[in-house]
Amino acid sequence: MSAFRRDLFDTNAETVISEVLLSYLPIVVVVVVVGGGVVVVVVVVVVVVVVVVVVVVVVVIVVVVVASTSITTAAK
Repeated sequence: MSAFRRDLFDTNAETVISEVLLSYLPIVVVVVVVGGGVVVVVVVVVVVVVVVVVVVVVVVIVVVVVASTSITTAAK
């Protein structure tokens, strides 16, 4: 019985989440259209730039660590 209740709760939670998303989505769209897409575009561009910078930094760190490890291994 508890498993059934848990499944029922999960389904209800998903339904509530989807209903909330569907109810707020039009508001978001209206705000974007009325407020002019400029702000949204700027925010998206900033987020994309930040993500790219973070990815590049992580890749550089990984490459440096791998290179130093391989150099140390080769030196031995």
